[in-house]
This record gives sequence, structure tokens and C-alpha cells, in this order.
Amino acid sequence: MFRCLFLLSMLILPNLIFTPDAHASTFIGNGGNLLDTTLRSTINAIAAANDRARMAGDNLCACKGSSKQCGQLQELSEQQVEFCAGFIQEHTADLGKLLSPNSGIAFMWIEKGITERDSKRPADALTQRQKKRILIDEERFRNLTSADRIQLLTHEYFHLLQWNGRDIVDSGEMGPFSGQDGARHFLDVLGAAYVIEAMRAEVIPLQSSDYSSPFYHFRVGLSYGTQNESDSVKARSFLSKDTDVTNLSLSYYRRASSNFGLALRYLNESATSNTGGVTGSIEREVGYLGTEWRSLLIGGEPDSWWSLVYYTVMIGAGGGTMKHKISDNFNTFDEGTKGFGGYLEANLHVPLKFGLFANIGASFEYLPYQLKTLGIKQKKPTTSTLLGVSYGF
Repeated sequence: MFRCLFLLSMLILPNLIFTPDAHASTFIGNGGNLLDTTLRSTINAIAAANDRARMAGDNLCACKGSSKQCGQLQELSEQQVEFCAGFIQEHTADLGKLLSPNSGIAFMWIEKGITERDSKRPADALTQRQKKRILIDEERFRNLTSADRIQLLTHEYFHLLQWNGRDIVDSGEMGPFSGQDGARHFLDVLGAAYVIEAMRAEVIPLQSSDYSSPFYHFRVGLSYGTQNESDSVKARSFLSKDTDVTNLSLSYYRRASSNFGLALRYLNESATSNTGGVTGSIEREVGYLGTEWRSLLIGGEPDSWWSLVYYTVMIGAGGGTMKHKISDNFNTFDEGTKGFGGYLEANLHVPLKFGLFANIGASFEYLPYQLKTLGIKQKKPTTSTLLGVSYGF
């Protein structure tokens, strides 16, 4: 078993570190980026807003709320509101086709930031109309609220449509939106209007949540649990209980949205009990290094706590020291040794606040060793249940 775990870990680790896929941008649908689910949810929210906009009537591009996007709409003149509403009604059918799964639009995550070619200004996203592709700044997108994500992507989607027979670009005037950046202002207004329609359609909440985000580079954690010892080890060690486990964890992801990362575990496994006047104890200190996979459990509605629940699976290899001690009123016997083995751990992480997560999980450990003097032989895999808390940053 250890050999299989070790070989699998060694196969995955070089692929994580050295292959191009670990560093390259990822198109939506390839499953290589944790943000893919969030992007799909954002697109679905825009589609729901678009469906509602077809039947919205006179209240398009107008609102009375206090959100950032509502504030942008409240600054519009009556002529601008009328132009915005008419434009949306005219283009909902075309936008609906672009929002369909088979539209052919490709999305690419950009890791190093985006700069517009003509203006040289930084951008959160950029549309390549001829290639029918939208580039998205990964770091910026993951830090946006669900409302800001909808506004950003709606802006980019409308770049793929036309107005009065010409492409829609960011520069120049557009209807009553005058000035060199008039078109850009108008596209931002369209994005704000779609945010309001998404709220009215109840696909995003009125206020963004402050639950902890699963998009991070590092995660540190502390868990406690119980390891199921074999009956033979407990009998030889004069133990009447299973082993308590303290699990210190550190995980690292090169990109805050990567699925694969590196993981380090330190385990302290101990037990002491008295059986028939004889006290037995176990003390193990073991470290494991391996790879970890993380993914959202369900995804779905942006900013809901259950859309941020995720799971991790870690596989690794390592070793440490084991010490058993047996004593009574007259004699004490202790013996220690070193051992090497494999480790598999799975956890479910539930978002709390301030970057914290509650986690529940289980582990599978194969750490064979033998103490000849005490006649103790650990040769079977052990399982543990874990409960703890972690912090992502």
C-alpha cells in the first residue's frame, strides 16, 4: 500500500511543478481552475438577468436602492436612462445567444495582469472580438463581489455585439453618452443595469456576503481526531483506548485559483492508559509531504455560503519516530524506532468569517514498524477522523 501511495505521489508532484499546464492559463470547462465554477455561476446570473430584462418594461436602467451599481444608475439623465433601456430591449435576444453554452465564446484566465493595447491602461478583462475570446485577470476577478463580476462580464459581452452596424468599443461617444470615454461609461452602465436585474431576479443577494473565500495561496490548519489502533497493538502496548491525533497542516497553491497544490502534514499521535495495573503509552511524531487537490463541492449562487464549501484530498509520503512505553510499580520498559509510510487525507471545508474555515475529514495512514524487545508490530493501515479549523490567505 505504501509503495502505491508513494509512487502516485511522485507521479503527481513533477506534473504539478514542471508541466506547462500547471502554469498556463485555463479555458473554462477544462477543470483546471477553481474559479471556473464561479465564472459559470456569474454567466448564469447574467443569463437570468437578461431573461428578466426582456419583460422588465419601464424600470430598466433605474432603481432606488443603495448598492454601488444602483448609485451609478441614479446618476443618469432621463435621456440616458431611456437610451439604456431601449438598447437592452433591442439586444436581449442577441445577448441570450452569446450566453448559451454552445455560443463558442472562450474564456482565458490571465495570471500576470491585462493592459489595453491602445490606451495602455490596466484592465480587469479584455475582449478579443475576432477570436471570440474574453481574457480575465484572475487575481482581480477572484477578489470582486458577485455584483462586480456580473458588471464586468456584461461589459465584455456587449463588446461582442454591434450598434448601428458597427462594433462596440470603449472609446468615443455612444448615443447620449458623450466624450472620449462615453462608450466605456455606457457599457459600465449596462453592466450596472444587469446587476440590478440579477438582484430583482433573486439570483444574487442584495448585499455581498463576507464569508471566507476558498481562493487563497496558503492554508494553515489545526485538527484533532482519533486514530483507530489495531487490537493486537493495543494488547501488546497495554492500551485500552485508541490514539489521539493532533494534525498540523500547511498547504500551498502557486495560484490562488489552482486546483493542485503542495501539502505538508505534521502528526502527533499519542495514547496513555492503565490496564490491570500496567500503564502503556504510545507517542508518534510523523511528517508527510505530498500533493493536494481542492475543488468546490457544489458551486452555484454567488455569495451564498454553500457555494463556497469545498473539499481537499491530500496524498503524500514521509516518516517519523515511534516510541512505546510500558511500566508498572517496579519496572519500566520503553523502545523507539523510525519508520516510513504513506498518507491519504480528505477534508470538507465550510466557510466561516475572516478567512477561517471549519473542516471535518478522515485520513488513511500506512506506517509499518516493529519493536522487537516489546514484541510490538504495527503492520496494518490505520484510519482517523478529524475535526478542526483552518485559515486561508
